[in-house]
This record gives sequence, structure tokens and C-alpha cells, in this order.
Amino acid sequence: MLAKVKIAWHKVCSYRVQVSCGFVVCCISLLNGGCKQRGFNEHQAGFHEFAYVANTEGNTVTVLDLVYLRTDRTLRVGTAPVALAVNPTREEVYVVNMQPDQASGSVSVIETSRNEVVATIPVHRGPSAITVDPQGRRAFVVNTGSNTVSVLDLRGRRQLGSLPTGDKPGGVVISPDGRS
Repeated sequence: MLAKVKIAWHKVCSYRVQVSCGFVVCCISLLNGGCKQRGFNEHQAGFHEFAYVANTEGNTVTVLDLVYLRTDRTLRVGTAPVALAVNPTREEVYVVNMQPDQASGSVSVIETSRNEVVATIPVHRGPSAITVDPQGRRAFVVNTGSNTVSVLDLRGRRQLGSLPTGDKPGGVVISPDGRS
């Protein structure tokens, strides 16, 4: 189900961006199109570029190796992963797990240098979106099921608190100046 796929892109030891489902279609087209490695740029030994795809119904995140155009591995995360965010200063990707049958949700922390889940941070009920501040210290998780936004300390890997919102918040963005 393409509509339930979310993807984040990460280049080890370089820049990171979050991309949309349109990129997944492009990536899948390349992978299914029999694209050969011939003609691609040569990379230093040990260079990796990964895309992280949340598989909502499988409770997993697929790690795609974009240098060699193959699946690197599949990681088990919480129930119903629905959103991803990349830390701009740390080698980490954050996966929002809705966990619809439980009283609270969670955020799985993937360490990208090893592509392993290294921590799980509990949040309020029904999380659905996440963003990370430009300094990579805080994350903000929208909890649609509890009408709150959880504020996370990413270094301490814990929830600092939550803020009330209106009914069923659906997204979160940090202002360009980083102040709100």
C-alpha cells in the first residue's frame, strides 16, 4: 500500500533530508526497472546512502541501500509505524509508532551508523507525526489520539512533557527561525 509508506533519506557522514512518498515511487521504479550499477558514480569504500521506509502494516522499517540499489535490512519497530524524521546533527532516524491497541504510542530510535534500533521513547496515545529541531536536541511528536504534542529530549531519549492542542492535531513544523 503506497499510501501508507513513509520514507526518510540518510547519507552517512553527510547531509540528511526527509522525502515524501513520491520518492518511494521513483525508488521502486528504479529497483524494479532492472537498473544496472554501470554508469553510476563511483564511491569511496565504506560510503553508504540509505532510505528508511516505514511499513505500517508490517511493524517494520526497511533500510534501502541507495548506492547498490538493494534492501540492506528490515528492522522491527513498534506497532503501526507511520512517520519518520532524521536528526540533522546526530546519526539517528526517529520512527513514530501509533500502537493503536495500546494506551500510548512510542518513538523508535534507529542509529544509522549500524542501522539498529537502539532505544524506544514512550509518548502519548496515537502519535502521528514528528519533527526534529535544527540543533538536533528536541523532537516534537503530534499525538492525535490524546490531542497533545510530546516534547522529546533526544540526547536523554526521554519525553520532557506534553502540550495540549486542539482536537485531532495532524502535523507539526518548526518555524524557519527555530523559535516556534
